[in-house]
Amino acid sequence: MSYTQSRTWQSIWPVDATVAHQPLLPAVNKSSISEELKNLPIEQKLVSHKNYEIYYGWQSQLSHTVTEIARLRELVFRQHNEGSGLPLDTDDFDATYTHLFAYDTDNQEIVGAYRMGQTDKLMEQNGLSGLYLHKMFRFGSEFVNHKSPCLELGRSFLIPRLQRSHIGLFLLWRGIGAFVCKFPQYRTLYGTVSISKLYDPRSVKLIEHGYVEKTETVTARLTFEKTLHPEIAEYAERSDLKNDIPAFLQSLEIDGKGIPILQKQYLKLGAKCHCLGIDESFNHTPGLLLSTDLTKVPVKLLKLYLGKYFQDYLDYSPRSVK
Repeated sequence: MSYTQSRTWQSIWPVDATVAHQPLLPAVNKSSISEELKNLPIEQKLVSHKNYEIYYGWQSQLSHTVTEIARLRELVFRQHNEGSGLPLDTDDFDATYTHLFAYDTDNQEIVGAYRMGQTDKLMEQNGLSGLYLHKMFRFGSEFVNHKSPCLELGRSFLIPRLQRSHIGLFLLWRGIGAFVCKFPQYRTLYGTVSISKLYDPRSVKLIEHGYVEKTETVTARLTFEKTLHPEIAEYAERSDLKNDIPAFLQSLEIDGKGIPILQKQYLKLGAKCHCLGIDESFNHTPGLLLSTDLTKVPVKLLKLYLGKYFQDYLDYSPRSVK
């Protein structure tokens, strides 16, 4: 199969939207997680905010913590018809990726997390096969690490009680901001926004048609085969469909939902949408690939997420490091 060739996948949900669910793994003992956090090097605590702390680390340091993160991922993903159906949402990449997570000190519980791939380190060890999203997309040499190392973001979640609050997403992005200030060589973030199969397939096609700016250096291995309605396709030829997508989605979706919240977050940061593909390792969930150049994010948001070190981050140059 050539670089440009892709297989197609015809959505047939809701028929295939449900997988058999095994019982979730019991919650990890809170004291085990607390002990691991106490033993982390102090520099791996990125942020303290009210009763929350944001950390980063690796499975080799945080075996109990990462197990609980994987359990919570599966719990949350099942709510969006994205779960694997297994007791944990985990794979081999948990051992090589960096885990960033928010911890509620009052309740002694993990409330959200991201899985981050430091592409320079991962590719040095295993090339492109070391990247989770390389299973989903074919990356040309210009996409990953073409200017500087990137951070691949994925497997994000917030526990149910924080999903409708502003604090949850703020905590995770404040953590990402603190991480890149500590490691300023990472200038580009990229990752997928999962489009839950709770969406109508027509909505998925609308999102793809309206937001994706085709990028020659990246293609989906498994594309989403769904034809845009002829009337909407005709409308798109004479108007900017992107501006009207929220209204179209609200008319299609029974619960009136618009574009995914995480996509909104990326778009605020000036993200570019490159491609839509199907994640075969994630219950055949459609995923929208986006990337963000942090040096071009609006200053107001840089200050919010990077804090007082935002200017140092912008001024960073590899040549200035001794």
